[in-house]
Amino acid sequence: MKYYVLKVVQRHGVDAAIHRWSDNLQKTYRLKEGLSLIKEWPDNVILPVWKNEQGGLQLPEGTKINDCIHNSMSWLIINEKFKKILEENKAENLEFLPVKIKDHKGKILKDEYWIANFTKLEEAIDLKHTKGSRIMGGKISTIEILVLRKELINSGHKILRVKECTKLILVREDLMEQIKKDGITIVEFIDTDKYATFPELRGKTRNIKRPPRPPRKF
Repeated sequence: MKYYVLKVVQRHGVDAAIHRWSDNLQKTYRLKEGLSLIKEWPDNVILPVWKNEQGGLQLPEGTKINDCIHNSMSWLIINEKFKKILEENKAENLEFLPVKIKDHKGKILKDEYWIANFTKLEEAIDLKHTKGSRIMGGKISTIEILVLRKELINSGHKILRVKECTKLILVREDLMEQIKKDGITIVEFIDTDKYATFPELRGKTRNIKRPPRPPRKF
């Protein structure tokens, strides 16, 4: 079956987004390292909806809180409805870390939310044919042409976080159809044949296998 890139969108001025977290949540980079964090997950993790402050960083903001919440950390923040779909489909290598959502008025929502954390990263990208650029450490930072490994097609994974580019989440076609059927809000799926980090630059860079640049001296 085909795989699609899961993208959590945000309609500017409509949908809420999250770009911060409570102080009791440390080392947040580990949420994209393929590690189980359930045993050390702190109580009462709060994710506040982004609200622009005068003189501060200005980002698109909204108030509508959806089944899946847009965020700048590439986390998969989901509600009970979305969580149930993943559980019923027996999605592997996933654990659900409870969080509380604080709305734009500072009120904690009664609805339950989780970060769906991938406890294992999967090698999914054909580096020979994918085009884009790397950051130091070998991870892919931007993609212009995405080609998946042939082995992934028969792997059986219904949803996965990509090892070579950890901000990418791939969903198998049958699970994608179930998510669409159940009406999960603000989630879109992009055919991997058409995916690019910045669509306007699709196919305009060299092969991904070029060596990373040395660090700049300051």
